[in-house]
Amino acid sequence: MAIPLAAKEIKIAYNSDWPPYSYTDKRDGVVKGILVDLLDSLFIEQIGIKTANFGFPWKRVQSEAKAGLMDAFITVPTQQRLEYALRSRNIVYTIKMQAITRQNKELISQINRVQTVYGLNAFNVCEIIGNGWGYRFWQQHNVKFLPVPKVSNCLLLIDRARADLMIHPLAVGSAEIARLELNKKLIILPKVYGEMKFTLLLSKRSAQYGQALVDQFDQTIDKLQSEKAYQPLLDTIMAKATAAALQN
Repeated sequence: MAIPLAAKEIKIAYNSDWPPYSYTDKRDGVVKGILVDLLDSLFIEQIGIKTANFGFPWKRVQSEAKAGLMDAFITVPTQQRLEYALRSRNIVYTIKMQAITRQNKELISQINRVQTVYGLNAFNVCEIIGNGWGYRFWQQHNVKFLPVPKVSNCLLLIDRARADLMIHPLAVGSAEIARLELNKKLIILPKVYGEMKFTLLLSKRSAQYGQALVDQFDQTIDKLQSEKAYQPLLDTIMAKATAAALQN
């Protein structure tokens, strides 16, 4: 049965522990982050559908959507996920993997001269324990790395010259550098070593929504892009995330 899109509510699930992209704020229990702000803007302000945002561990996010308990989530549209979800045609958000190092001209020049990822073995590489993308990336290119618990640990090691670089999502690196007040000591290099392209995924078992919503969502992004308004929206949300990191 067709249900009018306007004045409805869509239940969206997010990773509860992936700042600044999505996280549950321990102070007030509210789900926040870049992806949350972006989908809120698209659904509430552009389409006119209220959002109910929920934060879960990542495996539960997927299982809730698969069961139809959550209407939607946002991530890479793998073949496995497409078995139980419809995807948006448009890329909603691209996570770029870039190198973070010290603001040292010689070190930066040496990194920039490396022609293959394997060549990064010449440096002390730092990685976060349990970061699936990072582990696969370094192992694929046979690069040794130092595993540490948190992004902040890597950044502090780089600052103290106990590590030379890490490759991590741009937004995470920017927010943590700002929070640690290392803007004058560390730098994010422009080269992109990898990307994760996120789309909206809508559960095929959603009780209210189907392809019509996905189509309207895509048309909304098409309109914003044609008006050259989509990137400014992303920039505004990114600036908000950086400001929030400074307050924490």
